[in-house]
Amino acid sequence: MNLQTSTPELDQSPWGAWRQSDPFRRYPVMWLLDGNTRLHSIRVMGIAVRIGRAAGLEGPRLETLSTAALLHDVGKVKVPEGVLLKGGVLNDHEKAMIQRHPVHSAEILSSEGFDPEVVEAVRHHHERFDGRGYPDGLSGNRIPLLSRIIALADSFDAMTSHRPYRRAMGVSQALGEIWHHRGDQFDPMLAELFVALFDERPLEGIPCDPHVPHRDLMHSVRVHREAC
Repeated sequence: MNLQTSTPELDQSPWGAWRQSDPFRRYPVMWLLDGNTRLHSIRVMGIAVRIGRAAGLEGPRLETLSTAALLHDVGKVKVPEGVLLKGGVLNDHEKAMIQRHPVHSAEILSSEGFDPEVVEAVRHHHERFDGRGYPDGLSGNRIPLLSRIIALADSFDAMTSHRPYRRAMGVSQALGEIWHHRGDQFDPMLAELFVALFDERPLEGIPCDPHVPHRDLMHSVRVHREAC
């Protein structure tokens, strides 16, 4: 199965790649994923592109980010559906299976001749800034920039989406979690950038509760900036 085709130039919205070319046609492996994972991948792509553009990425580098974000979970095709969709607590063996999916994703994309930067970004999207992530325990700036961006987008969408084992968080709560875990789970600079971006204009397609203002959170961001 040939997964790789040319990627059109992104338009100026977070969902540019989706609007210009159906990713399921461009990357048919996406059809092997369950429906929730496919939709999650599309949302992660949109969020990651928004963060990447704000971080100064453009042109081919932004297209690389878009591709990596869209395909970051293709390795889940090698994880049994019963494990992926399990409603209860995972045992150690099941956790290990889940934690192998970034490696599977990278192997699939590498075997299909994808750009090494795409492969690298996908492999490391579950690393943590403090080095306690997987699969390789990278920390800080040793984690590729594109992986750090995808990690933010992936976590935000996961927190704000319903899962078999928990209900979705509200947007404000998810932003608070990202802010709280800046510097341990997330790149602190990117976490601050993401929260600030969301305050300026909520991401397209993600509902924001108008009754829960983000001003207290943003006050903390500004205080942190002034202290640096």
